[in-house]
Amino acid sequence: MHAYDPVTFGRICAALQLWARLGSRIAVLSATLAPPMIELVEESLLVGDSLGQPVTVVHAAAGTAPDRHRLVLDDEPITSPASLAAITGWLTEGRSVLVVANTVRTAQALFDALAPAVRDVHPGDDDAALLLHSRFKARDRAAIEQRIRARYPERGPGEPAVREGRGGLVVSTQVLEVSLCLDFDRGASELAPIEAVAQRAGRVNRRGCHPDGPVEFRVHAVSAHLPYEEEALGAAWAAMQRTVTGDPRISEHTIDAWLADVYATDWGRRWAQTAREAREEFSAAFLTFCKPFEDRSEFAERLDEGFDTMHVLHKDDVDDYWTLSDKRDGDPLLAEGLLIPIRFGQYAGLLRDQRAHLDRALKLAVVDLPYTSDAGLDLTTGQDAGGREPAVSVDTVL
Repeated sequence: MHAYDPVTFGRICAALQLWARLGSRIAVLSATLAPPMIELVEESLLVGDSLGQPVTVVHAAAGTAPDRHRLVLDDEPITSPASLAAITGWLTEGRSVLVVANTVRTAQALFDALAPAVRDVHPGDDDAALLLHSRFKARDRAAIEQRIRARYPERGPGEPAVREGRGGLVVSTQVLEVSLCLDFDRGASELAPIEAVAQRAGRVNRRGCHPDGPVEFRVHAVSAHLPYEEEALGAAWAAMQRTVTGDPRISEHTIDAWLADVYATDWGRRWAQTAREAREEFSAAFLTFCKPFEDRSEFAERLDEGFDTMHVLHKDDVDDYWTLSDKRDGDPLLAEGLLIPIRFGQYAGLLRDQRAHLDRALKLAVVDLPYTSDAGLDLTTGQDAGGREPAVSVDTVL
C-alpha cells in the first residue's frame, strides 16, 4: 500500500470495508505505514458487516534490515549550482545516480542541466540519461520504465562499487516511488512528505549490498511547498533533522521512527481525521452497489474529478487513435497507450490559452503542445494563437 494522501487512503479503506463485507480476507503490505494508517485499516476491517474479522499486525524484527543510507540534509535547492556540482561529481565517478523532483517542471529542468555531463562520461549510450514522469504517453512511459529496470537491477553481494555499464542518471518525479524495483549507487531528492522520502531512498542501495556500506542520500530543502502541504514537509524535515543530529545512518527501523514522529503532530492528527471523513464519504457516494458486475459508469466522470486526473491526446496522434480504437479492426488497448494524464486545472489553463479542445467525436481532449518521447509533454513552452505565453501554473504530482 502506497497512498499517503489522506483522501486516497480513506477511499482505499472504504474499499477494504466492502471487500470484508463480501467475505474476503485481506493482507496489507507496506514499507511506510504510519501508526494512524494502521489504526484506520484496523477500524475499516472491524466495523459494520465485516463479521469482525481479527486483524493481526506483523512488524519486521529488529535487525532484519541493514543500514543502507547516510542521510545528508542540504539547505540549498536541488537546482542550485552547488547541488548540481555534487550530483555531477557522482556521475563523473561512473556512479548510477537517482535524482527525484516534486514536479514535472523541475524534473525536466534538472534533466536538461545534468544530461550533458552524463553523455560525456557515457558517449553513444542512449540509456545513460533517462527522464521519467507522468506526462508521457502511456506507451512511451512503459518503454522508459523497461529501459530503467534493465540498467539498474538490484545489486548482488560482491559486486564492485562501480558496475560496468550500470553508471548513469535517472531524473524522475514521484512515479518512481511505486512498483519499480531499482538499485542506484547514490540519490538526491527534493524535500517531500516522509513516506515519499522513504520510498525514494528505497531505490538507492536497495538491499544494503553496496561495498561502500551505507551510501549518501541527500534531501534538499525547497523554496515552495506545492504540490504538498507545507506542514507535512516541515514535519518531515524536523524528523530527519533529529536523525542527522544523532546517527545519520538510515535503516527501515529509522523510517518507522520518522513515521511515528511525523504523524504525532497536529498535522498528523488532522490527516487521520481527513482520511476517516473520506472513507465515509466514498462509501456513501460510490460503494453503494449490492449486485456483482452492476454498471457504475454513471460515476466515472465524478471519479475522474475526485482524483483530479484526466487523459488527453496529442494532436499528432489523432489519426492513429482513430485507427487503433476501431472496435472491429483496431486494438483499443493500444489506443489507450497514446493517452497522456494531466490534471483538470492544467486542462482548464490549456483551454483558456487555446492549446486544447474537446474532440466530440473521439470524446477526448486534444492538446497542441511540444512533445517528445524522451522529455514528454511540455506545458511551459510554446505560444498560443494570439502570441501569448501559456499560463499553466498548476503542476503535476503523479
